[in-house]
Amino acid sequence: MFDLEERENNVTIYCLETDFYFDILLNDSHHSDYYVRYSPASTKIMDHHTASWNAVVIYFDKWLDTLMREISEVDKWGRLFEEIGNLKISNEENEHRFSHEEYLTLERKFSDIKVSMIAIPFLPEQLEAINNKLDHLLTLTTELSKYDWQNLFIGVIVSVVIQLGVTQENAQLLYALIKQTFKGLFLQ
Repeated sequence: MFDLEERENNVTIYCLETDFYFDILLNDSHHSDYYVRYSPASTKIMDHHTASWNAVVIYFDKWLDTLMREISEVDKWGRLFEEIGNLKISNEENEHRFSHEEYLTLERKFSDIKVSMIAIPFLPEQLEAINNKLDHLLTLTTELSKYDWQNLFIGVIVSVVIQLGVTQENAQLLYALIKQTFKGLFLQ
């Protein structure tokens, strides 16, 4: 997980497959002191200090704690972009409005989602708010192009989850339900 690089007056410890490091340099102005640079720091990207050897050890321990926090954190932005890659958004067909048959298909799918959402442990007010948003989205199918409606649908679901303070577990269950229900329609 780590690599060590030694030079004449300095040692650098690298965390493999990241840009994170801990650098120990012998301080030329005070031969008994050290100069440390490291990334990540607890509240910023990089930090540095002049220190005794005992302090270097303390900084190293703090760096390891911060490093563990950084590398174990889920990359939510990366996941979002990965999930967006699963959307079929833009083509000529999407510039048209929904046909009556497509509207009825969406109506059935929304009904299926509402029934299945009961199994997700939403708070009653969260469930009601999501159902109201789904009803509103369904009415907009008669006014918007498929492209605009799909973008609105995605935005509404994301914003509702955030605004209602839906737990991460429930948001994942809702996303899985939507993905399963709309697979082939506009989700891959």
